[in-house]
Amino acid sequence: MNELLNTLGDITSAEGENLEQLAEVFSPGFLANTASLIFQIIVLTGLIFILRRLLNTIVDKLMSNRLTSEINERTGRDNNRISTLQRLFKSIINYVLYFILAMGVLDMLGVNITAILAGAGIASLAVAFGAQKIVQDLISGLFIILENQYSVGEYIKIGDIIGKVEEIGMKTTKIASYNGEVVSVPNGNMQTIINYSRYPQRRNVDVGVAYEEDTDHAIQAIELACQKVNSGELAIHLAEKCHTLGVFELADSSVVIRTTFTAYDWKQVSIEMALRQAIKDTLVSENVEISYPKLQLMQ
Repeated sequence: MNELLNTLGDITSAEGENLEQLAEVFSPGFLANTASLIFQIIVLTGLIFILRRLLNTIVDKLMSNRLTSEINERTGRDNNRISTLQRLFKSIINYVLYFILAMGVLDMLGVNITAILAGAGIASLAVAFGAQKIVQDLISGLFIILENQYSVGEYIKIGDIIGKVEEIGMKTTKIASYNGEVVSVPNGNMQTIINYSRYPQRRNVDVGVAYEEDTDHAIQAIELACQKVNSGELAIHLAEKCHTLGVFELADSSVVIRTTFTAYDWKQVSIEMALRQAIKDTLVSENVEISYPKLQLMQ
């Protein structure tokens, strides 16, 4: 009987303590503190998002006013660079503000953020030592974008890789070769970069005619072929129109006449093929013999 009374007393005592704790939870002071904490978190979150919106707007204004004043009017390719820089700066702003928001909320909740920051610093140091190559690629990608070394849509050469830039990332650059292969090149591996799209590229076409032919007549025929290409559908890509320079070389079995032109956007190959076809057709129609190896049998 005594044990039963003691058990009932313990239960009553425990229920009393629980009721006292529940009363403390729902006390006016506790509720006021909780409401104040929630209000502070809401205010901080609102300020962070307002600041984020303001900084993103400033980035858009700076990009559209100062940087775009130097855009190449002919190609307009710097628009890709502007867009890439906008995304980069906005991402940095967002990450920094979200980090500040997280640290502020944790501090309001009573969490020791000093220990968290110290631990994050040590972890970042360890990751930096283990990911030096990744950091190198990221830094190189940043400088490629900032220095505008090349843009999406341009034709470049990196080492033995020649092709069109499909995508510029912070870590890699994707290049589409002429065979349709898409090659991903780490930005940290780029040493010498040749950009074929910033300025017109020159190509020469040499044609050998027989020594027996009238050289002036041959030059006039070749110039006529140049005019056909200059008035064709590829003329829009020409910076310097096709024209004949004159006799370039006196070879063993031919008089070599050189023509030249400059073209944009890596259209040199197409224009060169069209020019060779036009020269061949024109020389045939003008009865000018194109030189070729001959064998003379002596008896």
